[in-house]
Amino acid sequence: MTRSISSTILDKLEEKEITSFDLIEFTVNSTTYRYTNAEVPITYAVDGTSEVTFETRGFVFDNIRYSSNDIVDGCDLTIDNLDSVLSSVFLDNVINEDYISLYIILFNNDNGIIGSQKLFKGILNNFNLDEVEVKLTATSIFTKWNQQSTGHHSTLCRWKKFKGTECKYVGSETFCDRTYNSCSSYSNTNNFGGFRWIPSIEDKKIWWGPTQSERNHELGV
Repeated sequence: MTRSISSTILDKLEEKEITSFDLIEFTVNSTTYRYTNAEVPITYAVDGTSEVTFETRGFVFDNIRYSSNDIVDGCDLTIDNLDSVLSSVFLDNVINEDYISLYIILFNNDNGIIGSQKLFKGILNNFNLDEVEVKLTATSIFTKWNQQSTGHHSTLCRWKKFKGTECKYVGSETFCDRTYNSCSSYSNTNNFGGFRWIPSIEDKKIWWGPTQSERNHELGV
């Protein structure tokens, strides 16, 4: 997801002995489509395990957007649709968080494959299609981190009615402050509606990013 390039590819770039083509792979309604902008199909194991074939089709990617931290934010692609093959793909299906990946594949002077590099992986979230081309907009899979939750995980019991359907307490007590301690004293913790993991990690030391730079993180509970 960042702009790092493998040492093998860098070495060949410096030697100026390579030819590159682009590969795209996207999924719509559980069906995967693979294309290359090379003049002939390319069969290659981009995931390092099983070989797959990328059929020929013209396409360009106009812009891969990066944040200040070298994380890919989004990508815009335009794909040839002169044969109307992609019309049914997009018009007859619903785009619902389907994935798309973009690769570069490198060949040496003897047409041998040197290797490939994933440039982008994201989620299809918009398209614009006509009889000539289809324009795709993809966003980073990390955009979900910015989503706001409508529900909050509380350490207090969520069941508002004491002795109600969810609470299931049938003892003689008439009041509950919805804490785990009270539920425990009533021997009813199997039906406790709060989230016990929050206190257990409240004082843990955690780190963010690729290095183990520890810092105290306080949770608002």
